[in-house]
Amino acid sequence: SKVGRRGYVSRVGISQGTANGACATPEQQSIADQHLHTAGTGRYPSVMEVDPSLTTHTVYRPQNVAAAGRLPIVAFGNGGCLAMGNMYAPFLHQVASHGYLVIAIGPP
Repeated sequence: SKVGRRGYVSRVGISQGTANGACATPEQQSIADQHLHTAGTGRYPSVMEVDPSLTTHTVYRPQNVAAAGRLPIVAFGNGGCLAMGNMYAPFLHQVASHGYLVIAIGPP
């Protein structure tokens, strides 16, 4: 595992088939870093934000909430007593891009 520049843990070396799960090459890490900023593959491209009234949480939502209509809410906790709202950013963007409002514990 390797901690990326944004503080999330990347396991690209394992998922890309690098021998013995070695750390990702710079090229693989660059690809992983790009995925951190993805808007998901769902119908509604997503954004990550911190709401002023929820400074201890990170919100992932469709960019155009009006187009998405009523949004079901997903409360997400990293587990292990971690409060890092961007640790699973690619996954949470993916969920939000399918029309969910995701509230993750911890600031980005």
